[in-house]
Amino acid sequence: MITLSTNCFAHSIDSLYLAIMIFIMNKNKIKILYIIYNNKMKIAILDSYNRDIGLKIIFPESDYYVMKEEHNRIKSYEKYNFKPSYKIEEITDKNYDVLILILCEYNCFPTYKNQTNDFFIKESEEHMYKIVEIINNNNFHKVCIFDNNDYDYDPTILYDYYPMIKNKDILFFKRNYDKTKTYNERVYPYPYIIFGKDLSMTELITETPKKISKKENRLFFSGTLFHHEDNVYGVIRNRRNTIIKIHQVLNEVLYNGYGLAFEKYMEEMAKSKFCLDLLGVGDPNRRTFEIFASGSLRIAEKNNLKWTWMEEDFCEETYFEDEKELYEKITKLIKDEELYTKCLQKQNEIIEKYMNKESLRQYILEKME
Repeated sequence: MITLSTNCFAHSIDSLYLAIMIFIMNKNKIKILYIIYNNKMKIAILDSYNRDIGLKIIFPESDYYVMKEEHNRIKSYEKYNFKPSYKIEEITDKNYDVLILILCEYNCFPTYKNQTNDFFIKESEEHMYKIVEIINNNNFHKVCIFDNNDYDYDPTILYDYYPMIKNKDILFFKRNYDKTKTYNERVYPYPYIIFGKDLSMTELITETPKKISKKENRLFFSGTLFHHEDNVYGVIRNRRNTIIKIHQVLNEVLYNGYGLAFEKYMEEMAKSKFCLDLLGVGDPNRRTFEIFASGSLRIAEKNNLKWTWMEEDFCEETYFEDEKELYEKITKLIKDEELYTKCLQKQNEIIEKYMNKESLRQYILEKME
């Protein structure tokens, strides 16, 4: 006769429970892998303010929903042959495997670090309540939140405000991902999800860069000369002071493209050998991708942005810390045509290799596994 001690029996029960949980987890993973790699994945994209249709371009088989149309995207809708839907009640786990959300988390928080958030938007909070209800009432295989806010916080802070969704399988993709900071393991960099009134960043970067054989030796700049200050988050950006200092040392080559119609603006940018990419309220900003699309050489103020690749970077000669370093690098690039060509070729190689629909789609799918 075999007898089992109470401890042995309890251990067996624990082992059985663990085995069942592992089986369930592996079963779910096998299922998501199957629907991903057999192109059977049904995707709903909910872009609360229709700020960026880029993910619809990357996942053309998806259905695209909005809560409010902030921008006129009729031309883009026609170009990519789809129309947005307002029927968010259709977003259920019976209709979709994956839910992709595009939102600005920071605007949904009435407070931040126990202080009043001056950038809180009541309507954004109301949108978030509806989104949380959708997440909570369904069991999607994956929920992917693309946070397009300017700031570099960890987007899993969302759980502090909405703890009821913490047990859901959520991945976070962060526009401004600071490579010097540590984020939750379920947070990934994705700089391309930024709102723009003209074209989405994906539309810009997936277009073939303009090729103009003879460019002018000028440093193109256009952008709002703002002074942004958020004492609660701890961000101060004074672009006005920055451009004044640059103007003092590079007045002869600085070209102001402010006020031009978008088509003319992109045309003048393409004619310029260099384009100035100053820090925005957040990184990256629209100018970054407009420069990439123009085929001009981006000269960027240094930042800690983490891209979706690790192995390589743009040439060091295209980054600057202050107006003095900018002057030195522009002067050198103007004099050394071979160096200029090398930097521009490197920039175009990176764009071609990593900033295309296929690469971005694969990047997102790999994180879903």
